[in-house]
Amino acid sequence: RRLTLLVALVLAVTIGVAHARYALLTQSAKLTGDLLAAKDPVPIYPATRDATPQAGTYVINVDVRQLYQEILGFGGAFTEAAAVTLQKMHPEIQLEALAAYFGPLGNKYSFCRTHIQSCDFCVASYTYANVTDDFDLKHFTIEHDFESLIPLIKSAQVMYRSSPVAALADLRIFASPWSPPAWMKGNGAQDGSSNPGLKGDLRYHQAWAN
Repeated sequence: RRLTLLVALVLAVTIGVAHARYALLTQSAKLTGDLLAAKDPVPIYPATRDATPQAGTYVINVDVRQLYQEILGFGGAFTEAAAVTLQKMHPEIQLEALAAYFGPLGNKYSFCRTHIQSCDFCVASYTYANVTDDFDLKHFTIEHDFESLIPLIKSAQVMYRSSPVAALADLRIFASPWSPPAWMKGNGAQDGSSNPGLKGDLRYHQAWAN
């Protein structure tokens, strides 16, 4: 039976039945009506590498001797929408939320993403370079982000420093753009795109790279 799982929260707990461990499954699945629906526990049996799976079962082999890429950390996204929403909450609730993600008893997020200029999860579209054909970026400014996004990031950094993972590494953040300013693009808008996305004049390419 094949299900398309959008969200699955699996918690492994030990139940002493026939040497099996059981995973408690909570499922949200498209076109099923399941929304964080509790499903039947799934038995997990220890198996050898050469074990033949029984009908309706799967074998997952974990070889701790085989290493691949290094995991730099786990986390989520800092967005203007999240920042504005959090600002509207009571200060105690704000601290509770930050502690849940970054605190010593929370998820201990250590690697997060944020957006350069606006993204899908913003109050409205905005840009750091709002003056048309400002190729030297003389009017470049991140002033907009000081309203909510940067305060959220700074608060998260403070909370993160109270976590034991802070002794291993700083809170890592990488930023990525969703769209160049509208005046650099062929369609003249931040939403959507032409093909190619940027105007043909290489001055626009250089300004965007800068």
